Amino acid sequence: MLPSYESRWFFRSCPPPLMEWFEYKGWRFGAPGNPARADFYLPIPSDKGLGFKLREGRLEAKQLLAGIGEHPFPPFKAKGKVEHWIKWSFELKEADELARQIIREKQYDWIEVKKERLGFTYHFQQEGKVTEVPIHTVIPEGCQVELTQIHVFGKAYYTFGLEAFSHAGHLEENFRHGAEVFFSTLAEWQNGKAIAELRLPAQASMGYPEFLSCLFYAL
Repeated sequence: MLPSYESRWFFRSCPPPLMEWFEYKGWRFGAPGNPARADFYLPIPSDKGLGFKLREGRLEAKQLLAGIGEHPFPPFKAKGKVEHWIKWSFELKEADELARQIIREKQYDWIEVKKERLGFTYHFQQEGKVTEVPIHTVIPEGCQVELTQIHVFGKAYYTFGLEAFSHAGHLEENFRHGAEVFFSTLAEWQNGKAIAELRLPAQASMGYPEFLSCLFYAL
């Protein structure tokens, strides 16, 4: 069981300042060593706060516990919905028949979402020290920062997200700290030149279940 505080945005094209910053950090979509993966989501159009995701060897269930509200992210013209989620993860047997039918035989109409992810995690340590670690590193206190290119229903999209976690009950604190560090770092790198160009509107902010529900109804 893993609780989190999150904000996420979806776009048809990636905001240039975000793409440029990740490239400055040395991360590019399509680069060797950064393989794409496919996740399969159970379509639940009537419930935007519940998600089931299937990947080779693992099933994840995620539930929205509370909408915390809209949060501004200065100095940019950015505003996002902060949401409190909880996730359960289950290992599947290698010979699981249902998983094989969904993933390899494309049965039962689960939604295939192909993803290529760039990012890292802020590791919050004692005495206020903050370091960047690889995105899959297991640490007790931190905030994940990721930019992902996705393909679903034959179209390409981008999503940018902040996801804070805590073993000591500091979810809100870690989220605010991670957002402050990231956006301050981005503003300092741009030296004020492109602050007005990065717009993360609240109407583009949502979780994966809500995003997929919007696409489902648009078909």
